[in-house]
Amino acid sequence: MARLLAAVLLVALAAPGVRAQTVSPSSFDPSRRDRDEAILRRVKDRVSVMSEPGEAPRKPPLAASFRVPFGEFATEESWLIDPLTGEDVLRGRVSFTPSAECPACREIRMVQIARVEKKAGLDIDWGNGQESRNLMRTPDGYFVDHDALKCAPGKTCSPYFRDSWPNPDESADGGSAPPPGSPASLVDYPFGWTYFERISLETCARCVDTGKFLGCATWGGTWPETGDRTLRESAASAAPSPTFIDALRRFETFYSPR
Repeated sequence: MARLLAAVLLVALAAPGVRAQTVSPSSFDPSRRDRDEAILRRVKDRVSVMSEPGEAPRKPPLAASFRVPFGEFATEESWLIDPLTGEDVLRGRVSFTPSAECPACREIRMVQIARVEKKAGLDIDWGNGQESRNLMRTPDGYFVDHDALKCAPGKTCSPYFRDSWPNPDESADGGSAPPPGSPASLVDYPFGWTYFERISLETCARCVDTGKFLGCATWGGTWPETGDRTLRESAASAAPSPTFIDALRRFETFYSPR
């Protein structure tokens, strides 16, 4: 979550490499939601390319590309200094560029599932408006990455990541028709490392016209209480995993109109 924006967490960051202190969720100002969400998305993952005194240099940014039958995925996991907060963050970007073999799709969008683990591999329990995530997890802890504050049980909710967090300056929806088409992408800033230490993500490109998935990429990161912070090396597949399908089914059932 996704990357993940959760009102349960509002983080004020300390110096690079120092775990953040929490701020009361009451400081989240609904009248300034756009600004606050922009900040929250950017402080979600606190990892720096720079080193603390006496430390070995951090690993460089990871970037990879993968061919799948209907196009190409590109992933970027970069260590940045965020311009809004002045703090070091992880920025993850996943894009899918349709190929000539891609079915005709006027619109291609991204759906992402996430698992967020605290110590000892236990799944985090969401609160403060995000409790619905707890109710739709798969047996291995994954849920569709969405802002549950914007949705209500029994009412239609979009599974598309950018309907929760558009990040319009950094990502876009795409399509393959008319040719040559355009890439679809998302940008995510998972945050809250005071509360958890691992996030695992699967990001899939979907033809909105037909509902068909065109391929998927996996990525993530780990920040243990002690030891090195690491990025999960990304990979791609031609189709969603069974866990992804299960998470999406649970999401759709939970928000199915009643």
